[in-house]
Amino acid sequence: MAHERRKIIDLLKIDPKNEEALEVVKIIAELYAKENQVREAKLNYGKRRTLRREQSRS
Repeated sequence: MAHERRKIIDLLKIDPKNEEALEVVKIIAELYAKENQVREAKLNYGKRRTLRREQSRS
């Protein structure tokens, strides 16, 4: 995900008002936040997987 995010950020440097790129950056930020929550919960693999699946659908 980091590679894709960097490419989008590069695009925004060229075109800072690109609405699609801004939306993608927002979605990636939300995914990072959710992943951080999963990591902080210190759950076992199965519970992390379940939580990721539940959160990815919301």
